[in-house]
Order: sequence, then structure tokens, then C-alpha cells
Amino acid sequence: MFSCLLLLTLDLYQWQLVKKDRLQPRIRETDMKFVDESIKLLSATEKRSEKDVMRDRFPVAMNFPQEVCVELRLNAGIAGGSPIYCFDSETRRLTRKLDQVE
Repeated sequence: MFSCLLLLTLDLYQWQLVKKDRLQPRIRETDMKFVDESIKLLSATEKRSEKDVMRDRFPVAMNFPQEVCVELRLNAGIAGGSPIYCFDSETRRLTRKLDQVE
């Protein structure tokens, strides 16, 4: 009986890991500098550590012809908004930010 419960618990844990992995997109290595900068900007805006602001978020990078935008999306089930930071793809300078989210 104990071994069945243990196996069931392990199966549920693995399923949660796979489910979470499928919901969060992969970030290309070339986009990581934009993701890191976005995390720093949100951390400064919210006056919390980078680790704290990312506890319930994951990054989504969107590439456009002249810009790279990063959304720091909230995990499913968390209420609130998701800030978006856009950068010039060549100069890497911040071009737009939408971070006044509740």
C-alpha cells in the first residue's frame, strides 16, 4: 500500500514538472540579455529582488524586425498583470515599457 502511494506521488510530481515545462516557452540564448535586463527593470520598479519578482513569473521573448520585446508573464493561477519591455534589436536600448501593471 505504501509503495503504491509513493509511486502515485512520484507520478504526480513528474506530471507537474512536464506540464509546467510545456507551458513555458524556451528562450533563445540570443534573447537572454533582453530577458535579464527586463528582470532588472521590473525589480527596480517593484523595489524587490530579482529572485522575488521572478518567483511567480516566466519570460516570453517576442522578436520583431526592429525590436525584441520581453513579457514577464505570471504563472497560471496568479492574479495580476504582466509587464512588457521592448528593446532595439541592434543597440539593445529600451524603446518601450509597459510595467505599470496591477
